[in-house]
Amino acid sequence: MLTKTIIDKVKMNDDHSLVAFTLDIGGSEKLTAGIKDMKKNEVLSNFKLEGVSSLEFGKGHDTVFYVETDEMNRPCKVRKLTLSTMKESIIFVD
Repeated sequence: MLTKTIIDKVKMNDDHSLVAFTLDIGGSEKLTAGIKDMKKNEVLSNFKLEGVSSLEFGKGHDTVFYVETDEMNRPCKVRKLTLSTMKESIIFVD
């Protein structure tokens, strides 16, 4: 059986220096998120989120908002992540 990886969503920040993406690895519909630095042409090794349904950049390039999913793969929390410090905070819980 073939294992497939699907690019689900791609988002760019305001100055197009970063690209955020979500992947469906293995066709499980549980998404993994990553960010690529376009200036350095490399994926940020310290940024990998599993169990997300979507993500968006905040103003500028230092903040990412993402929706976390629960064990049933339903959206349940909105989180804010500051990339420079990797500090997270919960914005909303459903």
